[in-house]
Amino acid sequence: MRPERTEAIILQTFPARERDKLVVFLTPDHGKKKGWAYGARSLRSRFGAALEPLAKVRIGFVERESEEVVRIESVDLIRSLFPAQQDLVANVAASYIAETVDTFAQSEDPAELIYRLLDRTTESLLAGGQPLAVVAYAEMWILRLAGILPPLDKAIEDLLRLPVADFVARKPSASLLTKMRTSAAKVRREFLGHELKSYDILAGVIAG
Repeated sequence: MRPERTEAIILQTFPARERDKLVVFLTPDHGKKKGWAYGARSLRSRFGAALEPLAKVRIGFVERESEEVVRIESVDLIRSLFPAQQDLVANVAASYIAETVDTFAQSEDPAELIYRLLDRTTESLLAGGQPLAVVAYAEMWILRLAGILPPLDKAIEDLLRLPVADFVARKPSASLLTKMRTSAAKVRREFLGHELKSYDILAGVIAG
């Protein structure tokens, strides 16, 4: 067994058996990991709200060389997404960004840049940043870090050089955000052969 303790951001959780959860989380040093959180669904769970999607945590886990799924021993909450979850669009945008990262991040592959991107975009949503601007920025950068983003026109390229907080502060126009999101969707669909599950949910919330 190899005990590890690292900073992480929770991507998704799935109920398992009667009392447990399967947790997908992203770390800067170990890439994307999956872990069993035993007893996480019980009323007196020691994990509390620390396993909510996009929570930033310090996570301790034990890894066996012959197993792909680790055993989660401890989770200490650093930052919750709860304040942003009070806004429906921001909440769905966060879920969409988490699914996008989960789709493109690789297991066992160091992910410092994509981890930093997820950390900063989550901070921007918590700071009240315009959700669609945060989404457009995240979509483009995730595709770039995955190595599949084609060359962009200079205006968009210049904006993407900004930190996400500065990009959002520029208040990009609706037409520019639509252009960025349409381009990202085309690349993503061609690469994956399908669309992300939360894409239509986000589109429905926006339309509503």
